[in-house]
Amino acid sequence: MKNKVETVRSIYLYLLSLVGVIMIIFGLISFVNQLLTVLIPSSIPQGDINYELYYSIQGMVRNISFIIVGIVLLVYHWKLILKEHRIGKRDLENESESSMNLFEAIFFYLLSFIGLMVFSFSLASFASNFFFIKETYAVPVKPDTNLTPIPPTIGPNVRYIVQSGIASIIGLVVWLLGFTHIHETYKNPDNQVDSDTVN
Repeated sequence: MKNKVETVRSIYLYLLSLVGVIMIIFGLISFVNQLLTVLIPSSIPQGDINYELYYSIQGMVRNISFIIVGIVLLVYHWKLILKEHRIGKRDLENESESSMNLFEAIFFYLLSFIGLMVFSFSLASFASNFFFIKETYAVPVKPDTNLTPIPPTIGPNVRYIVQSGIASIIGLVVWLLGFTHIHETYKNPDNQVDSDTVN
């Protein structure tokens, strides 16, 4: 059972590292696309407001948030992979053993994985919502005239900040539930209760 639980842990660590790589790659690709939009703008008529520029800057901020979260995920979990010698042949004799069975390990590692994904993506969204584009228009003086666009304002979007903050807290709690259970089973491997003593 020890090898199967350790296999689940290895899958968990490699999956989180892979998610970090994916966040970095897609964040970089989107960042470069947004940067090109800023550096090489589309031709716009004189006098109009270039909303594309504002939205590109907002997208660049969001992509930087995803890149930073992806780097943290990748570096932390890759260091664990290296520290626990999960690359190449492993020394199974000197490993600490978990008291979890296979299905318990799958459940709690999946719980940790889902919680960490919710936390990571919500945290990146939380950070990017402090730089939000708000389109504004001047109220026309005469009822028959069109609305006059005013350059957009940049500021925090409180509703999305609160939503992302709540999602981050929920993801953190879910991750901590799985994380603490996993680490308790490694600290107390002899803590397993025999089914005969319970009945």
